[in-house]
Amino acid sequence: MEEKTIYRYTLQREKVSDVSDSIYMTDPSRVAEFLRSMGLAQEEQEHLVVLTLNPKNAVTGYYTVTIGLVNQAQAAGREIFRKAIIANATGIIMAHNHPSNSCDPSTDDVRLTSLMRDAGKIVDITLMDHIIVGERDYFSFREKNIL
Repeated sequence: MEEKTIYRYTLQREKVSDVSDSIYMTDPSRVAEFLRSMGLAQEEQEHLVVLTLNPKNAVTGYYTVTIGLVNQAQAAGREIFRKAIIANATGIIMAHNHPSNSCDPSTDDVRLTSLMRDAGKIVDITLMDHIIVGERDYFSFREKNIL
């Protein structure tokens, strides 16, 4: 009989900072400021990150989903929602940088946002926003009524 390997999966949290007041989804400019403080806008490749939210829409954590090329980063719903489900998030904010510093969304950005909004409904995690961050500007899909 052939042996099969069974793995035990765990979730590890790492405390990276304390904030004096919570970062709430109600203010995308503060979320963009937080993303810049993480260094996201200065990355030379696209980084797609997810911020996890609690029931009051306060940011509770974040994780990198994928690191792409200078002009694209691909991801699927399972990668975007996997850790959010384990972290008991009730909402998420997707965010990524454009190394060109142009915060205008691409056709792929709009398509991914729409797909993840629909995927979130299936797993009962609301996609609250998708933010493209640059060194000085940001683009919020929610503010522009695209989400």
